[in-house]
Formats: sequence, C-alpha cells, structure tokens
Amino acid sequence: MTTTDSVDGLFTFSEAKQRYYAGSSLIWLPGTADAERAVGEASQAIRIWETESPEARSLDDEALAHVYQATVHLHLGELDATVAALRPILDLPEDRKIF
Repeated sequence: MTTTDSVDGLFTFSEAKQRYYAGSSLIWLPGTADAERAVGEASQAIRIWETESPEARSLDDEALAHVYQATVHLHLGELDATVAALRPILDLPEDRKIF
C-alpha cells in the first residue's frame, strides 16, 4: 500500500493490518480476480508480520490471515493449498490457539 492513515491513535492501521483487512473483505466477493487478490493481501500481511519485531506483531490477526487464505483456496476448490494455508494454524502451540 502506498498511502498512510491521516488519523493517528486508535484509527491508525499498519500496512500489515490494512492488507489483513483487505484480504478479509475480498474473500466474500464473487469472482476469481477478487479471490486471488484476497490471497495476495493476506499473504503480504503475513510476510510483513513475520518480519516485524515481536511488539509490532498481531499474532491473532496473523493467524486469522492464514484462515482467510485457506477460505479463499477452499472457495476456489484448491484443497492442497487450503491445507497448506491452515498448516501454520494447526501447528500452533496450545497457548497460542484461538478458541
């Protein structure tokens, strides 16, 4: 993303968070192009979070970005990609799992 938020504080979203929300929104639109964009946005959010400092990461949102990827792959009938997207979630230690 090339723009930044103009409002600081509660309404400030990092680039990773913006991409996370883009991916989570695009998964519900019909069409392959939107689905592919949703996967790309979620993937980019995950990549950003994986390289950030621990205090800048949003571990729950990072996990949900994997779920969004899996949801898109499932909608597209890509079962192997669905499992691959879920693998990091399934492998989380018990204290990191979201119930």
